Amino acid sequence: MRVRRLLVAAMVVYLGFVALVTLTPSTGDGHSPMWYVMRVLQHIDARTPVTEPQLELVANVVLFVPLGLLGVGLLGRGRWGWVVVAGLVLTCSIELAQHQIPGRVPDLRDVAANTAGACAGACVALLVVGRQRDPSDH
Repeated sequence: MRVRRLLVAAMVVYLGFVALVTLTPSTGDGHSPMWYVMRVLQHIDARTPVTEPQLELVANVVLFVPLGLLGVGLLGRGRWGWVVVAGLVLTCSIELAQHQIPGRVPDLRDVAANTAGACAGACVALLVVGRQRDPSDH
């Protein structure tokens, strides 16, 4: 029961973070958190330039990996497909909401990358979560 509460708390914090990252207005001044990460990566290895589209793609995948991990942890291995569907629904909702947010540009590539991230997280969880602790088996 304690693990379940921790998973629920982690999911709430995670979803709050996703809302902050995806649903706040963008100033368009070129100094977003992604811009700073890109600069750091370029300083680490200047021979391999990191472009903003590349970094954005990776960030969109990574952003939804925790949804897959936590979702399978909460719902169980047998419901991993529903976790991926939840990722798709969440990212579609975010992209629709971004139509109304200044500086945000909805993009179907984000939907694909976010859904891939949720799927990747669910797959990792399937490898990690043991059958003996699967709530869907009870």
